Amino acid sequence: MGFQNALETRFVKRKWLFVLLCLLFHGLSGQSWGVPALPHTVYGNVQTNGANVPDGTVVSTWIGGVLYGSTTTMTYEGDSVFVFHILGDDTETAEKEGGIPGEAMSFRVGSDGGNASLFFVSGGSTRVNLTSDHMLSDISVGQDEWCGGNAPCCSSIQSAINLASSYTLINMSAEIYSEEVVLNGSKVLMLQGGWDPTFTAHSSSTTIYGSLTIDDGKIIVQDLVVQ
Repeated sequence: MGFQNALETRFVKRKWLFVLLCLLFHGLSGQSWGVPALPHTVYGNVQTNGANVPDGTVVSTWIGGVLYGSTTTMTYEGDSVFVFHILGDDTETAEKEGGIPGEAMSFRVGSDGGNASLFFVSGGSTRVNLTSDHMLSDISVGQDEWCGGNAPCCSSIQSAINLASSYTLINMSAEIYSEEVVLNGSKVLMLQGGWDPTFTAHSSSTTIYGSLTIDDGKIIVQDLVVQ
């Protein structure tokens, strides 16, 4: 943790100085304006096929297929490590500067990867150890078994969970699924509901009419209702 603490100290001081300056300006101006979401700090180890990656390997994060942050690895106490800060979006501007709380983020090591492993949290600080297990494709779930042309496409949530490896994002169409969904493997999965039939817009929610049981592992959900 020494490398992360050392790099974080200066950043945390600057982050709160920025917030205080924003509040001071707001009080002086008397105008109503929004403060962007605070950056989300991500740090951890990087390995490929069980071995450290070379120093200078690029680690990047993506939201909705757009690059929002990158850094390079270095060796610390015998491990390949990285740390970077993903900016938050200012929702009062037309341009998207960074993450919005709850958005799924994906990571790449060099040119490999692309699966989401956590959600953006304003002011968050999360350790993510990147390995070859993270280099996975998303899985889509749609009852039409087409999923807007995305592959793989599963017709049920349970079949997607069975297919998924750890740190996979499962995108689900905004439909009602009558299922008794169970996770009984040591996986970490993200279930994101509310996708339209073409899987190009995300503005609603998905409903499981039945149950969602976690016997082993972890599931992070977004826009999912269980009835």
